[in-house]
Amino acid sequence: MNQAAVMGKVLVVDDWRDGAESLAMLLDSAGYQTATAYNGAQAVEVAKHFEPDTVILDINMPVMDGPQAARELRQTLPNRHLVLVALTALDHSSRPELLSDFDLYLQKPCDTALLLKLMSHLH
Repeated sequence: MNQAAVMGKVLVVDDWRDGAESLAMLLDSAGYQTATAYNGAQAVEVAKHFEPDTVILDINMPVMDGPQAARELRQTLPNRHLVLVALTALDHSSRPELLSDFDLYLQKPCDTALLLKLMSHLH
């Protein structure tokens, strides 16, 4: 079994491409298998084929926002135990209803050491 299979598969979703790709590279270097998407609708399509264990989603994105994508992901992949992580600049106390479909919340900018520690506990 390779290390990526052990560490898990992570889909990183953010309309800020540089941020999504940088986070995916960080997770790749830590042993995760990653994929990226740049809006919620694209995330749902990528997830159908990639079958992630964890999806890290921005909240404010074009086409389909993070909360809509979270609901779609759970409906599209009902047999997978997805861990949905909101990674957003949004303060969770300002609009907590936007985060109701997520398992975890991290505020941008996120401490990468904290994120990697969190990921290690998820997988």
